[in-house]
Amino acid sequence: MSGLAIVACALVLLTTSTVFADPITSPTALSPGWTLIDFENIRSATTPLTMGGVTFFGQELDILNVSDRNLNGNAVESNILIDRFTAPIQIVFANPVSEFLLGWYDLNFPGNKLQAFNSANELLEETALPFNDGPYFNTFVGFKRNVADIAMVIALPVPPDPLVFRPRDEYGIDNVYFNSNVAAVPEPTSIELLGIAGLASLATMKKFKRVNPLSKH
Repeated sequence: MSGLAIVACALVLLTTSTVFADPITSPTALSPGWTLIDFENIRSATTPLTMGGVTFFGQELDILNVSDRNLNGNAVESNILIDRFTAPIQIVFANPVSEFLLGWYDLNFPGNKLQAFNSANELLEETALPFNDGPYFNTFVGFKRNVADIAMVIALPVPPDPLVFRPRDEYGIDNVYFNSNVAAVPEPTSIELLGIAGLASLATMKKFKRVNPLSKH
């Protein structure tokens, strides 16, 4: 392979890596132009529930008021969206988005996951959520990509397991942020550019040795 071809391959790999999401844990990580959906002005939920260009699916959705609880975190407010059977909550966007963030309530056990899919139902991103044995722990979690290809997000709670005495864990979501604006693609760093240049130089040296072998006397 020529030095130029190796440079081209390295650039392709570098460009591809920039579309992977960085998990985000705060609204401050979102690009300008985001939209927020919360549940402060509704008292009950239908299944499915459509709000602001987003449709929420579950087994039986409802609204839970947690204003009387000593919340450990600032990712949820008074009203949160729950599933009465602790089933996964599926969030489908009318138009694909590049950034997504939600507040997840009451993470008492490990194993909860947030997943993002494209319009072909292909898994784009997945992250495990932190947990805390203390009561009413909540945190933000989401994804940020360089292309608007997130068509659906699933909040996947850890299932109950009687073998380890883990009950069905109450959970809920709130403060759903999303954004269709595409974040700027970061420029290659100096170290990355030096690495590409090194690959090219190495390939050129190998080619020179093959074309000009040293003769023995």
